[in-house]
Amino acid sequence: MGFSLDLSKFAKLTEKKLEKTVIGASIDMFSGVIEDSAVDSGRMRNSWFVDFDGFANGVSDSTSKGDKVIKDMKRKVKKFKIGQTITFTNNMDYAIVNEYGLHQPKESDGVSGGFSKKSPQGMVGINVMRVQKWIDLEARKVN
Repeated sequence: MGFSLDLSKFAKLTEKKLEKTVIGASIDMFSGVIEDSAVDSGRMRNSWFVDFDGFANGVSDSTSKGDKVIKDMKRKVKKFKIGQTITFTNNMDYAIVNEYGLHQPKESDGVSGGFSKKSPQGMVGINVMRVQKWIDLEARKVN
């Protein structure tokens, strides 16, 4: 077995490990975002879409608890390959309000002080930071 063959085998193994890490981190982060999304009617949770190298369009009319969207997300993310970009999109009009709150707060059943009562700290940023801490810890182990 030659040196170049050993390097090729090492590169393929490293690529598989990297794919597995990206898939695991993405599933963890996206699951957290979905679970932290407002559930007033369920449409917010069900309007999260995974795509590769582009952004999904549309919204969901489903008012289920979101279990199907998590299952669909996991199935799609597991198809990730090195070189692709994973996008996670929600096109609901009030997705930004759920993340950042209202500029002029008004009280309602699902909103307090301009923020969702379900997740007053947002849903995306908080999960990105949580998973980033894990990635940073894992990266330190490699060095």
